[in-house]
Amino acid sequence: MKLKRISGFLWFVLFYLSPMLVNLVVTTDFMDGLAFLLENGLFRFSLFMDTLFFLGLLFVSLLLCFLVLRWVAVCMTRALRVPESRGVFWGMLFGGLAIFSLNGFFFPLSAYAFIAPAYLGSGLLVLPLAYAGFLLFSLATLYRRRELSHPRLVPAAMLVVCALGLGLFWPGQDREDVTLPFLADAQKPAKAAAPEAVPSASAPPNIIILGVDALSAAMLARARETGSVPTLDALLQKSVYYSRAYTPLGRTFPAWTSLLTGETPQEHGAVFNLRQLDKIKKDQLISLQRQQQGYKTIWVIDERRFNSMDQSFGFDEVVGPKAGVMDFMAQKLVDHPLFNALLQTRAAKYLLPYAYMNAAYTPSYDAKGCVNAVLAASATEKPLFLAMHLKSTHWPWESRHVRAKVEDNNPWLASYLSVLPVADWQIRDVLAGLAHQGALQNALVILMSDHGEGLSQVEKKLDSMPGTPSVVSTGHGADLLSDHQNRILLATLTFRNGKIVNAPEVVAKQVSLLDIKAALTHFLAQGEARIQANDPCLLVETGLRFKAAEGLAKPDNQELLAEVGNKYDVSAGGLQQLAEGALPGLLASKNIGVRCEKRITYYSTTARQYVAFTLDDDGLPDKPVAPPREDVERILRYAKGYGADLPPWEDKSLPPGIAPGFVFSRTIVY
Repeated sequence: MKLKRISGFLWFVLFYLSPMLVNLVVTTDFMDGLAFLLENGLFRFSLFMDTLFFLGLLFVSLLLCFLVLRWVAVCMTRALRVPESRGVFWGMLFGGLAIFSLNGFFFPLSAYAFIAPAYLGSGLLVLPLAYAGFLLFSLATLYRRRELSHPRLVPAAMLVVCALGLGLFWPGQDREDVTLPFLADAQKPAKAAAPEAVPSASAPPNIIILGVDALSAAMLARARETGSVPTLDALLQKSVYYSRAYTPLGRTFPAWTSLLTGETPQEHGAVFNLRQLDKIKKDQLISLQRQQQGYKTIWVIDERRFNSMDQSFGFDEVVGPKAGVMDFMAQKLVDHPLFNALLQTRAAKYLLPYAYMNAAYTPSYDAKGCVNAVLAASATEKPLFLAMHLKSTHWPWESRHVRAKVEDNNPWLASYLSVLPVADWQIRDVLAGLAHQGALQNALVILMSDHGEGLSQVEKKLDSMPGTPSVVSTGHGADLLSDHQNRILLATLTFRNGKIVNAPEVVAKQVSLLDIKAALTHFLAQGEARIQANDPCLLVETGLRFKAAEGLAKPDNQELLAEVGNKYDVSAGGLQQLAEGALPGLLASKNIGVRCEKRITYYSTTARQYVAFTLDDDGLPDKPVAPPREDVERILRYAKGYGADLPPWEDKSLPPGIAPGFVFSRTIVY
């Protein structure tokens, strides 16, 4: 009997995990990553312990599921009075398929969707409802026959089934019903809840920075035109909006560190994503300064694969998934019904910390749970410094929360515009919750993005050049000439007594993320929010670029890992980080430039030449010109800080010869 049950359990495990195992074999991401770690001696003890805990949790969850489904199958078999050997098999198969169907309904991007495809819609509920109904019938039949060993369990089981049924159909709070009281004239009127706490207007103002990943000014403008980002549109209509705002480096970690310090990547040390945290200069962090002034400081990021900022950056609390190599490794392993359901609960924070509230886990990411976690952390009597970065808009632009898919000939653009509304309603819900808590009685709200995103669109046709080439780019942090990669969202809203008091304005002067810290410092001292450029010309640079990851298509794992080589390391605590020994070569590959209001100059390491363009009134490249001496000398000084030896300035009376194809420069999606 024991052997039979063990074999039955093994059969159930194989049946239950088969879609996940097929996905692992087909995609090869997990196996390639595991092989890379083992071959390079990077499988640390902490990673081994995390893996062991994960496998133990998987085993326990499968065993509990097996026992429950088997008990239900036995009840059904006895109620129908069929042979138990066959009845249990079909009953468990029935239960497993019901679970798959329920998973397909709530998690349409799951690997299990090929069994229960999302296009069936509400039809996916037929099987689980039939299963629940059959269970109730079986329990009632056995109860009437007095054949239950624990008859008192029947009412409890019926209540559980009914509760699950109500959970499926209970409407809850419709996202469309959430409104912002301070935008009452721009949104539908709604009953505003009384604030739980109203800070004194004389108290230190709250600082709230709301960031959206990879949101370019161009994509924001297009989304506003189509009405797909009503919250951002309404907020920007009332804001001081900076239409010529740029990032100094188009990657999340360097961009946010520049925002918090007011320093260039070379000055603060976050020159690439995943630079070792102890190599970052943190004494100028405004988050640390606010923490020392008695603020509660919170960092929120719902995907930490490339930005592992932690409490050492001056934050009392970090809201989001746990950072580490397991974040990369476990993505495919958690995509099954039991864990997908578990990730909708707070228990996942402790049981599945790498997948909890992680936007990279697109089948199971809980966007509303992220909002709730932010608001729970923000409930404080102290002044609040909240920095939040939403990552649903990161490549590959997928989310189970997408409500309407955009159609376009450019599939990447369509995917991006489809997922952008998710970040929009998250911002709405966070602001609504903060208003309810009284956090907007006296506050400055900054809306920003860390960088833009090139989506293989024509940004500008260069009519002044032979052949009329076009500026086209893909990815971010890879092309200094691209407006889509480098121009960002930046706007401020000043709140007094829960209302926006600043006059709406569009500022066309060039500013950058480097200017935000000074603006915050001035606001805290004088009560006036104004972002002004400290330097009329901004130093700009590219991030880490791998040839195997060029473009927007999924990269070839083998080629990418071969190119990565020994450039990464794993810390004793399980954090993936850049190997310091690889840094000199990576720094030497950077493109470094100077962006002014009317021109841009940079050195291209691939073309091995300086390139300069005038910029039109919209800030887009216009005509190639001879690189100005002052720009080249500034680039040389900055490059010297990286140990890069660039050629000196040469006096040229004519614009440099630039091949028409050169504007299609090296790009990357990571």
